[in-house]
Order: sequence, then structure tokens, then C-alpha cells
Amino acid sequence: MKKLLFILILLTPFNVLGTDIPSVFDGRWNVIDFIGERFWEDSQHHQKDESKYQEFLQGSSEGTFYNCNYKGQTKGYNTYGINEFLNNSEMNLFKKYKNELRLTKDNIFIHRINCTGSNDTLYPFVTQYGTNIAYYPFERGIYVLQYSFDYHKDYYK
Repeated sequence: MKKLLFILILLTPFNVLGTDIPSVFDGRWNVIDFIGERFWEDSQHHQKDESKYQEFLQGSSEGTFYNCNYKGQTKGYNTYGINEFLNNSEMNLFKKYKNELRLTKDNIFIHRINCTGSNDTLYPFVTQYGTNIAYYPFERGIYVLQYSFDYHKDYYK
């Protein structure tokens, strides 16, 4: 028992101080903006309202862009510096709209979220270290999502 307590005490600073490891928090990510060109001008997919969201909860997901119904998900990510990220050919839209997106942090995380047992993938789901904002490119633009801390609190009441 003393060994276990000693090990936990030694490992605690790593958890408290943290590293630049991102998290796609379980909870609701609300769509707050769309930056780019509309593929269809009258598309309901681009309208801003509270029904546009992406939610992750306990290995499942539901939302505007991706659904995984309790089949289980796997999450992985790669970390990039801002210049490396913007010069990646897959991220041309981000480079084009850098100023509007306010990409200022040096650590950018590109997440790949897969639904086990299907071909459904949410990629790239992009976050910046130290923010509660995420980005998802779709068609000729980028959706901006914000993590809803209030929704998360209400869910667990």
C-alpha cells in the first residue's frame, strides 16, 4: 500500500502540471461560426442555430458531422507547430482563413476520431492548446465549434 501511495505521489506532478496533451472533451461542442465559401447558398447545413453541434460521450458520438452509436470510438492526434500545420497541403483552407480563425497558438492538434465497427471517421477535428475552440473543415469552409462547459455541467446533474 505504501508503494502504491509513493508511486501516485511521484506521478501527480505530471498530471497537475500537465503537458501539451489535448483533449477532445466529452460533452457538447456547439457550432458557433462558419468561415469560408458556401457550397450551396441556401443550405440549412450552414445556418447557425443551437441544433448544430458535435457531442462526444462515453465512447459514442452524435452530431452534425459524425455519429457513433455506442460502438466505441478510438481517438488519436498529431501535434504540429503553427507553421508546419499551415504549410501542410491537407490544411490549405486553414492557411487561407488563418486570420479569420484566429489561429495563434503554436501547438495545433489534428484529431482523428474513428467509430469502431464502421468506416465513419471525424477527421480532421482541429484544436489549439489552451482554448475551448475546435475547427472542422467541410466543403469549402471551416466550421468553428466551442466547447459548452454549461452543457457538460447540466448533463451530470
